[in-house]
Formats: sequence, C-alpha cells, structure tokens
Amino acid sequence: MFHLRPTLVWFGLCVLALAACARLDDDPVCRPGDRRCDDGTAQFCDDRGRWSVPEICPNGTACVNGTCRSACGDACRPGEKRCSPEGPQVCERAADGACGQWGAPTPCAIGEGCLEGTCRSRCAVDCQADQTRCVGPDAFVTCDVSQACPRWVDWTGCPPDVEGGVQVCTGGVCHSAGSCADQCREGEIVCLTEVQSQVCARTAEGCLDWAAPLDCPAAQRCHAGTGCGAVCEDECTLDAARCEGGGRQVCVRGQDGCTAWGAITACGGACMDGECAEVCQSECQAGAVRCGPGGGVQTCEAAGDCARWGAEVACPQDQQCAGQGVCGVCDAGATESQGCGNCGTQTRTCGDDRQWTAWGECAAQGECTAGSEEACGRCGVRRCDAACHWGGCEAEGVCNPGEQRPCGNCGHESCNGQCQWGGCEGQGVCSPGQTGECNQCGHRSCTGQCTWDGCNNGDGTLFRRCNDCGWQFCCPNGDWCNCAPHYSCNSGSCGGAGVCQ
Repeated sequence: MFHLRPTLVWFGLCVLALAACARLDDDPVCRPGDRRCDDGTAQFCDDRGRWSVPEICPNGTACVNGTCRSACGDACRPGEKRCSPEGPQVCERAADGACGQWGAPTPCAIGEGCLEGTCRSRCAVDCQADQTRCVGPDAFVTCDVSQACPRWVDWTGCPPDVEGGVQVCTGGVCHSAGSCADQCREGEIVCLTEVQSQVCARTAEGCLDWAAPLDCPAAQRCHAGTGCGAVCEDECTLDAARCEGGGRQVCVRGQDGCTAWGAITACGGACMDGECAEVCQSECQAGAVRCGPGGGVQTCEAAGDCARWGAEVACPQDQQCAGQGVCGVCDAGATESQGCGNCGTQTRTCGDDRQWTAWGECAAQGECTAGSEEACGRCGVRRCDAACHWGGCEAEGVCNPGEQRPCGNCGHESCNGQCQWGGCEGQGVCSPGQTGECNQCGHRSCTGQCTWDGCNNGDGTLFRRCNDCGWQFCCPNGDWCNCAPHYSCNSGSCGGAGVCQ
C-alpha cells in the first residue's frame, strides 16, 4: 500500500479538469515592486506578487506611473519668491484656484538689488558676525551684523604682552612682535565704512595686512575694490528711452540723485527706437494678384515694410474674376481653390448662371503664419515653416535669466539676459574645512563662509626645547610662549629663561 503526494494529486486533478485548475489562488499576478494607475488610483505590487489596495489620490494630485503626484507639475507654490531681471516676483494662486503662477515683477528702488526674492540695500561693508580686522599696526575692529548692513565697530588697541612689551595686530588678532603672515593682496582696497577705505600694505614686520583707514573727501563715498569716488554716476540721460529685454525702458532719477535705467515695460507688439510699436504682418507678397470679394481683381501693393491688398478693379461686363486673379466666364459646375489664411484652402463653384459663388470658409489652416518667428524656451527662437507649422526651439541658452547657482569658494554666478552663466562672484579666500599654518606654531581653519578662522594653538600640547635647558609651549595665539626652565644642566642649575647658571 502506498500514498500519493499532494502535488501529484493536484497535478492529476488538473489534467482531468484543466479549466478549473488554471492556477492556484496564491499564484503571483504581478512583479514585486511594479506600480500602476487604475481608474485614477495608485497601486503597487507587494512581495507576494499581489496588487495592493488602490490608493485614492488626494485633491490637487493625480496618479503618474503608479504614484500620486502634484497635478501642477513644475508650477510654483503660492507665496514662493524669486528674483527676475526686472525685480522680485511672488507666486500667486491661479484664477481657477488650482496651481500657482508667477506674478508680475516689482522693480527694486535705485540703489537696491534683488536677493532671495526681496529688494535689499547694497551695503558698502561685507563681513561676518564677530569677524575682526586690523586697522593699522596695533588696533583692530569687530564686525557687527545687528543692523540692516554689516559694519565695523569697537576700535580696540592691542594691550601690552605678559612681559610688558608691545603687541602688534596681524589678521585681526593682537600678538607679540616677531612673526606674522600675509592677510591680503598688496594694493587691494576694501571699505571700513561708507566714507573710509583701507589698502593692503606691508607692515613693519614685513607681512601684508590692512593699513590704518583713510577718510574719503567730501561728497565721495567708498566703493569696494576701487576706494573713494563719486557717490554715484549717471547711467543715462534723464527721460531717454531704449528697447531692452523685449520691452521699453525709460531713464529716471534715483534716490541718490543720479540717473539710472528704470523697470522694463512690456510692449504689446515690438519695441523700435525706444518706443512700442505694432508688429506689421504682411497680408500678401508684393505683386501677387487675386480675385477680390466683389468679383474684381486685387493686386498686392507694398506699403512701407508691409504689403497690403490694393483696391479692387472690376472685371469687364459679363466677366468675373477666376483662378489666380484673371477675369473671365466660368463653366457651370466648375470648381476652383485658392490659398487663404495660414496655408489653408478655400473653394468656390461656378453656378448655373455661369457666375462664381462666394468663396467658402478657409479650411485646413496651419498654426502660424509662414516665415514668422517667436521667442521660446531659454532665450531661443522658433520659426514657422512653409507648411505653417512651428519648428523646434533653436539657439537656446543654458539657464533662465535671474537663476543663480553656487560656485567656487562660497561664491555664486547668475544667469544673464542672454541665458548664459556669468562669472563666479563673491568667492571667499579658502575652501570650507581647509586648514593652514599661521604665526609661529599655530594653525587655522577655513569657516563655512570661506574665510580664515583666527589663529590658535590646536590642543595646546605642542612644545619644544629652548635656550640651554628650557622648554616653551605654543601659546593660544599660535606664537611660541616665553622660554621657561625645565631640564637639568651638566653643572649649575637651570633658571631664568631656560639658561644654565
């Protein structure tokens, strides 16, 4: 006597009733990890190969490739801000209340610029909180960021050292004379205040650092990189107008008293010689002939830069215009066609009275006027082909005007009006995390703002031998401390500054 295994029993039953045993209820129906959309709901295939319970996508979303996603795609979020070439823009909720759309730009006042979607003053001083800077050989100032613009405050002289000697300022830090490190490029100019400049010069110790500030003459102010100069310069002639960025700009007088180009005003058509003008679209090609609506002949005449259909000339008695602008008598039942609109066609029929009926409607038109152009994409252009269909967007740039991206050492570069990246601006002097030596035995680190941190002595354990029998530690400012007695002498004792006596 023997027993059949369950699998063999099932197989035998399926052979006898194949239709009923097509598959087991637990057989997989999908590949684990797959996703699908089913009647607006999202589903995924679980690890057993079964479709999950359908997920109903919430309002404002739709099922895309098996996942509920925003139905607005790349639309902006209401309340979001950004900078455009004409000024800040705020994302507003569309009229239908669904997705966001960018509102009209708001020009910044003269002397202001757009930063992170907000108009802000262009500050003369650029420094970080608690940063220090030398103001000559024996004093320093500290950066205060509590106001709208950073400023240097608290002019502090260097105190005497522990032995009563003179301390000097290097890199914004006071230390004993005898060692230093270059802090800037010779001849470089920065602003201490709006009316004071500093130049990078060589100190008595032989290193480059910021010299004592110089006051600007009356009616002048300090400009970073160039020093004292006129408060502002006229950019243009007052009330002059020009075409810029597809619109019109007028020269206005700013709050600082100098002229500058104002905000761009969009033109409904084209801008020519600083004035908005309608774009002329020719009706026809000069010299062409057609049949007019009254049955006469019309000739296309040039009118400046445009071409227009001229006055209709009646055909002789008992004749009517036919074909391509030819007067004659038609045969009953004959038909003829002519071009119309955007590469369309219209037809008319010769009636029993041997007269042409009115032209029918213009059919099968394209989407544009052959030869016309329009802007597209990132400063690109597309052209309407001979079949009155738009071609692809050509000659696009690499970015959107006003877009910014980080570069270099904490710098940034902006996309200009030609949709090309400009140069990297606002870089620091080092890379975050970079380390370097400073003073006699110290080291310094590059901050997250790409500026050098103050000089220090690391963990304070570095020491060396000095004189006959002394040793000295690396002091907190990164210079060697005074030599102190420590080791024994062959004869006598170690005393004073580590000298055998």
